[in-house]
Amino acid sequence: MGICLDTEQNKDELESTSGERSRRQSAWPDRATPPAGSFPMQNSSHVKFEPPNVPVIFVLGPGSGKVTHCDNLMQERRGVVHINMTDLLQQYAIGNDMQDFGTLSSKTVAEVLMLEMKMAPTAKAYLVSGYPRSMRDVAEYTEKIQTMTGAILVTWRQRVLERQIEYGARLGHVVLSLARMELDNFYRHVMPVAEYFDQSGMLIAVSTQ
Repeated sequence: MGICLDTEQNKDELESTSGERSRRQSAWPDRATPPAGSFPMQNSSHVKFEPPNVPVIFVLGPGSGKVTHCDNLMQERRGVVHINMTDLLQQYAIGNDMQDFGTLSSKTVAEVLMLEMKMAPTAKAYLVSGYPRSMRDVAEYTEKIQTMTGAILVTWRQRVLERQIEYGARLGHVVLSLARMELDNFYRHVMPVAEYFDQSGMLIAVSTQ
């Protein structure tokens, strides 16, 4: 395993087996796969999409405050665009009379992201939070969008996250059952994504504790 997440069985904080390499990196080399041309939209039309020639950085971590961190950075750094995929997919699901945006295909999710990028063509960098959701998303992104600069994993100990969820539920900020489901989904599907980025030398883990 390239990534180790703290649980009751594993008491160490998240760390990379690549040692200090990941933490020393201040920037990532540009990453891209061979051009894929155009992509089919749901209406069967073809929309031309040029892979971004600016950094695209994924920000991962459930209940970690990643959205707030990204929004703050966008305010501080001119040209940085934050794409909150969780909000976008929720809006997409509501607009299409869907109850659960988690059932959206990787193809549809990639198209939503592409359209959002096209709306900010002058961006100097994209911060994408809440994505990729799985390795299937990574494969779709690599084929369709291509530019993959790096990823930041904002980490908390699992027991701290669980306390935060319970506290948020008491305040009425989150639905406890849904928040726990999201946390479980993170461990099952997103942690393999973080491990993939770590093994590729593209992950920086940031502890917020």
